[in-house]
Amino acid sequence: MLLRAIFVWLSQASILLPIISGLINYRRLTTPFRALLYFFLASIGFEVQSIVLIDLYHNNMPGLHLFTFVEFLTFSFVFSVFFRRKKRLSQLMIVNAILFVLLAVADAFFVHGIWQVNTIARSYSSISILGYALIYFYFMFRLDERNYTIEHPMFWVSVGTLVYFGSNTLYFIFREDLIARGSTALLIGGSIHALLNIIANFLYAQSFRCFSPKTA
Repeated sequence: MLLRAIFVWLSQASILLPIISGLINYRRLTTPFRALLYFFLASIGFEVQSIVLIDLYHNNMPGLHLFTFVEFLTFSFVFSVFFRRKKRLSQLMIVNAILFVLLAVADAFFVHGIWQVNTIARSYSSISILGYALIYFYFMFRLDERNYTIEHPMFWVSVGTLVYFGSNTLYFIFREDLIARGSTALLIGGSIHALLNIIANFLYAQSFRCFSPKTA
Protein backbone atom coordinates (compact mmCIF):
# COMPACT_ATOMS: atom_id res chain seq x y z
CA MET A 1 0.00 0.00 0.00
CA LEU A 2 2.90 2.34 0.74
CA LEU A 3 4.37 1.78 -2.72
CA ARG A 4 0.99 2.46 -4.31
CA ALA A 5 0.59 5.67 -2.27
CA ILE A 6 4.03 6.83 -3.43
CA PHE A 7 3.15 5.99 -7.04
CA VAL A 8 -0.10 7.96 -6.81
CA TRP A 9 1.81 10.88 -5.32
CA LEU A 10 4.30 10.75 -8.23
CA SER A 11 1.38 10.76 -10.63
CA GLN A 12 -0.04 13.87 -8.97
CA ALA A 13 3.37 15.54 -8.90
CA SER A 14 3.89 14.86 -12.63
CA ILE A 15 1.60 17.82 -13.35
CA LEU A 16 4.70 19.92 -12.68
CA LEU A 17 6.24 18.65 -15.94
CA PRO A 18 3.92 20.52 -18.33
CA ILE A 19 3.73 23.48 -15.93
CA ILE A 20 7.51 23.97 -15.87
CA SER A 21 7.77 23.46 -19.62
CA GLY A 22 4.91 25.86 -20.24
CA LEU A 23 6.31 28.56 -17.95
CA ILE A 24 9.75 28.34 -19.59
CA ASN A 25 8.20 28.97 -23.01
CA TYR A 26 5.33 31.17 -21.82
CA ARG A 27 6.10 34.22 -23.95
CA ARG A 28 6.01 32.15 -27.13
CA LEU A 29 2.83 30.25 -26.34
CA THR A 30 -0.27 30.82 -28.45
CA THR A 31 -3.60 31.63 -26.78
CA PRO A 32 -4.92 28.03 -26.63
CA PHE A 33 -1.68 26.75 -25.13
CA ARG A 34 -1.68 29.49 -22.54
CA ALA A 35 -5.20 28.34 -21.65
CA LEU A 36 -3.87 24.78 -21.40
CA LEU A 37 -1.07 25.96 -19.10
CA TYR A 38 -3.59 27.78 -16.90
CA PHE A 39 -5.57 24.55 -16.67
CA PHE A 40 -2.51 22.65 -15.45
CA LEU A 41 -1.83 25.38 -12.90
CA ALA A 42 -5.45 25.18 -11.76
CA SER A 43 -5.03 21.41 -11.42
CA ILE A 44 -2.70 22.03 -8.48
CA GLY A 45 -5.52 23.89 -6.78
CA PHE A 46 -7.85 20.98 -7.47
CA GLU A 47 -5.36 18.59 -5.89
CA VAL A 48 -5.13 20.78 -2.80
CA GLN A 49 -8.91 21.09 -2.41
CA SER A 50 -9.19 17.32 -2.90
CA ILE A 51 -6.89 16.74 0.07
CA VAL A 52 -8.79 19.28 2.16
CA LEU A 53 -12.21 17.79 1.35
CA ILE A 54 -11.03 14.28 2.13
CA ASP A 55 -9.65 15.47 5.45
CA LEU A 56 -12.84 17.35 6.36
CA TYR A 57 -15.59 15.26 4.79
CA HIS A 58 -13.84 12.03 3.70
CA ASN A 59 -15.18 12.79 0.21
CA ASN A 60 -13.66 14.84 -2.62
CA MET A 61 -16.31 14.33 -5.27
CA PRO A 62 -17.49 17.98 -5.43
CA GLY A 63 -14.05 18.95 -6.66
CA LEU A 64 -14.12 16.19 -9.28
CA HIS A 65 -17.38 17.58 -10.70
CA LEU A 66 -15.81 21.02 -11.09
CA PHE A 67 -12.51 19.61 -12.40
CA THR A 68 -14.32 17.65 -15.12
CA PHE A 69 -16.16 20.81 -16.17
CA VAL A 70 -12.96 22.88 -16.40
CA GLU A 71 -11.03 20.06 -18.10
CA PHE A 72 -13.66 19.60 -20.80
CA LEU A 73 -13.95 23.31 -21.59
CA THR A 74 -10.16 23.73 -21.72
CA PHE A 75 -9.48 20.88 -24.13
CA SER A 76 -12.53 21.83 -26.20
CA PHE A 77 -11.13 25.35 -26.56
CA VAL A 78 -7.67 24.08 -27.54
CA PHE A 79 -9.06 21.83 -30.26
CA SER A 80 -11.68 24.36 -31.40
CA VAL A 81 -8.92 26.83 -32.29
CA PHE A 82 -7.28 24.19 -34.48
CA PHE A 83 -10.66 23.38 -36.09
CA ARG A 84 -11.78 27.02 -36.42
CA ARG A 85 -11.69 26.92 -40.24
CA LYS A 86 -13.97 23.88 -40.28
CA LYS A 87 -17.30 25.67 -39.89
CA ARG A 88 -19.53 22.61 -39.58
CA LEU A 89 -17.17 20.92 -37.15
CA SER A 90 -16.93 24.10 -35.07
CA GLN A 91 -20.72 24.24 -34.88
CA LEU A 92 -20.88 20.61 -33.78
CA MET A 93 -18.32 21.32 -31.06
CA ILE A 94 -20.49 24.17 -29.76
CA VAL A 95 -23.54 21.88 -29.69
CA ASN A 96 -21.47 19.20 -27.96
CA ALA A 97 -20.29 21.71 -25.35
CA ILE A 98 -23.89 22.70 -24.62
CA LEU A 99 -24.86 19.02 -24.24
CA PHE A 100 -21.96 18.45 -21.89
CA VAL A 101 -22.92 21.40 -19.69
CA LEU A 102 -26.49 20.10 -19.46
CA LEU A 103 -25.28 16.59 -18.62
CA ALA A 104 -22.77 17.89 -16.07
CA VAL A 105 -25.43 19.94 -14.28
CA ALA A 106 -27.89 17.04 -14.34
CA ASP A 107 -25.20 14.65 -13.07
CA ALA A 108 -24.20 17.00 -10.24
CA PHE A 109 -27.65 17.98 -9.00
CA PHE A 110 -30.23 15.45 -10.20
CA VAL A 111 -28.68 12.07 -11.04
CA HIS A 112 -25.76 11.33 -8.71
CA GLY A 113 -25.30 14.50 -6.69
CA ILE A 114 -22.09 16.39 -5.97
CA TRP A 115 -21.02 13.88 -3.30
CA GLN A 116 -21.05 10.96 -5.75
CA VAL A 117 -18.82 10.07 -8.71
CA ASN A 118 -19.85 12.06 -11.80
CA THR A 119 -19.89 8.99 -14.03
CA ILE A 120 -22.08 10.50 -16.75
CA ALA A 121 -20.26 13.81 -17.12
CA ARG A 122 -16.77 12.27 -16.76
CA SER A 123 -17.47 9.57 -19.34
CA TYR A 124 -19.07 12.00 -21.81
CA SER A 125 -16.17 14.42 -21.43
CA SER A 126 -13.61 11.67 -21.93
CA ILE A 127 -15.28 10.32 -25.06
CA SER A 128 -15.65 13.83 -26.50
CA ILE A 129 -12.02 14.82 -25.95
CA LEU A 130 -10.89 11.49 -27.35
CA GLY A 131 -13.06 12.14 -30.41
CA TYR A 132 -11.44 15.56 -30.93
CA ALA A 133 -7.99 13.97 -30.89
CA LEU A 134 -9.02 11.35 -33.45
CA ILE A 135 -10.46 14.06 -35.70
CA TYR A 136 -7.18 15.96 -35.40
CA PHE A 137 -5.22 12.92 -36.61
CA TYR A 138 -7.70 12.44 -39.46
CA PHE A 139 -7.00 15.94 -40.77
CA MET A 140 -3.28 15.62 -40.09
CA PHE A 141 -2.99 12.47 -42.19
CA ARG A 142 -5.09 14.05 -44.94
CA LEU A 143 -2.61 16.91 -45.10
CA ASP A 144 0.25 14.39 -45.24
CA GLU A 145 2.41 16.26 -42.73
CA ARG A 146 4.31 13.21 -41.49
CA ASN A 147 7.65 14.98 -41.74
CA TYR A 148 6.57 17.74 -39.38
CA THR A 149 4.29 16.11 -36.84
CA ILE A 150 6.80 15.97 -34.00
CA GLU A 151 7.35 19.72 -34.36
CA HIS A 152 3.65 20.53 -33.93
CA PRO A 153 2.47 21.14 -30.35
CA MET A 154 -1.04 19.94 -31.25
CA PHE A 155 0.42 16.58 -32.21
CA TRP A 156 1.75 15.99 -28.69
CA VAL A 157 -1.46 17.22 -27.06
CA SER A 158 -3.46 14.83 -29.23
CA VAL A 159 -1.16 11.90 -28.45
CA GLY A 160 -1.46 12.76 -24.76
CA THR A 161 -5.26 12.77 -24.93
CA LEU A 162 -5.25 9.45 -26.80
CA VAL A 163 -3.05 7.88 -24.13
CA TYR A 164 -4.99 9.28 -21.17
CA PHE A 165 -8.61 9.43 -22.28
CA GLY A 166 -8.42 6.56 -24.75
CA SER A 167 -7.23 4.18 -22.06
CA ASN A 168 -9.21 5.55 -19.13
CA THR A 169 -12.68 5.92 -20.64
CA LEU A 170 -13.84 2.47 -19.55
CA TYR A 171 -12.40 3.12 -16.08
CA PHE A 172 -14.45 6.30 -15.83
CA ILE A 173 -17.61 4.54 -17.02
CA PHE A 174 -17.36 1.64 -14.56
CA ARG A 175 -15.65 3.41 -11.66
CA GLU A 176 -18.88 3.90 -9.72
CA ASP A 177 -19.68 0.20 -9.94
CA LEU A 178 -16.15 -0.73 -8.88
CA ILE A 179 -16.40 1.58 -5.86
CA ALA A 180 -19.74 0.07 -4.86
CA ARG A 181 -18.33 -3.46 -5.01
CA GLY A 182 -15.05 -2.57 -3.32
CA SER A 183 -13.39 -4.60 -6.03
CA THR A 184 -9.64 -5.06 -6.24
CA ALA A 185 -10.13 -4.04 -9.86
CA LEU A 186 -10.62 -0.50 -8.53
CA LEU A 187 -7.08 -0.53 -7.14
CA ILE A 188 -5.71 -1.90 -10.41
CA GLY A 189 -7.69 0.62 -12.43
CA GLY A 190 -6.51 3.44 -10.18
CA SER A 191 -2.88 2.38 -10.59
CA ILE A 192 -3.21 2.22 -14.37
CA HIS A 193 -4.87 5.63 -14.31
CA ALA A 194 -1.94 7.02 -12.33
CA LEU A 195 0.59 5.57 -14.79
CA LEU A 196 -1.26 6.95 -17.82
CA ASN A 197 -1.48 10.33 -16.13
CA ILE A 198 2.32 10.43 -15.81
CA ILE A 199 2.80 9.48 -19.46
CA ALA A 200 0.24 12.05 -20.62
CA ASN A 201 1.93 14.80 -18.60
CA PHE A 202 5.25 13.98 -20.26
CA LEU A 203 3.54 14.36 -23.64
CA TYR A 204 1.84 17.63 -22.67
CA ALA A 205 5.21 18.94 -21.50
CA GLN A 206 6.63 18.09 -24.92
CA SER A 207 3.87 20.10 -26.60
CA PHE A 208 5.09 23.20 -24.74
CA ARG A 209 8.70 22.41 -25.68
CA CYS A 210 7.68 22.74 -29.33
CA PHE A 211 7.55 26.50 -28.73
CA SER A 212 11.19 26.55 -27.69
CA PRO A 213 13.57 28.28 -30.16
CA LYS A 214 15.52 25.02 -30.43
CA THR A 215 12.48 23.06 -31.66
CA ALA A 216 10.43 25.80 -33.37
